[in-house]
Amino acid sequence: MAKYDVESLLADVRAIISANFNSKIAAINLEKNDSIALDQLDAGAYFLQQLNGRMANYNPICLYGVENIESSSRGPLSSKKIEISVIIIAADSGEEVEIGARMFRYQRALEEIFQEKWNGGSHPVKFEIKSLVPIPFQDLNTSNSYRAIGLVLEGNLG
Repeated sequence: MAKYDVESLLADVRAIISANFNSKIAAINLEKNDSIALDQLDAGAYFLQQLNGRMANYNPICLYGVENIESSSRGPLSSKKIEISVIIIAADSGEEVEIGARMFRYQRALEEIFQEKWNGGSHPVKFEIKSLVPIPFQDLNTSNSYRAIGLVLEGNLG
């Protein structure tokens, strides 16, 4: 049996998001039933550790990856405290008044799917979920503006 490592953990994070995010978005849209309709993630809109030119093809996108790893050992045994960020990035025209509410709804969707599907499942790493504040940023290669919001998953990988 293959060892459960950082690569396996990242694959599981993506699997949880891709299997559950869009249905959670649909549920939030139905619950709120207002003029703010969240867009779903396309199957190609997932980016591990870095963004590239393909990101312009999608709105929104999901950027996920390792933020920090702290290794500790006791004798021959070691463990890693790992932090994984999961961020939703959406285009921001600067004209949308509801962009703040939209971003907080994306964050809520992420939080709920990890609370329901990860920590309630049989995954070997139990996460503490920490929210990130929304940030605006501009693509350095274009004049496109974006907003980003997400969370950090913190756990121990033995």
